Amino acid sequence: MNKYIVNLKDEIANDILTSGGKGANLARLHNIVGMPVPDGYVITAQAYKDMVLAMPEIEKLLSRLEELRSNQTEVISQLSEEIRNTINIFEFPQVFIEEISKALSKSTTSVKYAVRSSATAEDLPEASFAGQQDTFLNVTGVKDICDAIVK
Repeated sequence: MNKYIVNLKDEIANDILTSGGKGANLARLHNIVGMPVPDGYVITAQAYKDMVLAMPEIEKLLSRLEELRSNQTEVISQLSEEIRNTINIFEFPQVFIEEISKALSKSTTSVKYAVRSSATAEDLPEASFAGQQDTFLNVTGVKDICDAIVK
């Protein structure tokens, strides 16, 4: 199995801990015979852990976030913006770019992708994150896909 990118057709893509809620549900739909779901890929939760959480700056910011109380909405908002801005300057390691390139090489270069966020605690019976994730449509090429993933 690829560590960072999984085809929706792969059984492991059905796992919410691998693919997030939206990703796992999309993989399940993809595997229903006759269901018109386009081919695609999931960037794994392990990729997120290995890359984003490995950034020392992010670890510090997340530890500050854990110390806050839910009623500190202004501080949470400011810290969340700082986390997002720090992630936005992230550059993918070459191994990740190579894995995406390899996966995309199986399609023509004119294929357009939707890049969508999915959390491992999303789309659970007891939790909803509707409207809190970003979606980027008509994304082509490895560079633009990586940029959309970061965003």
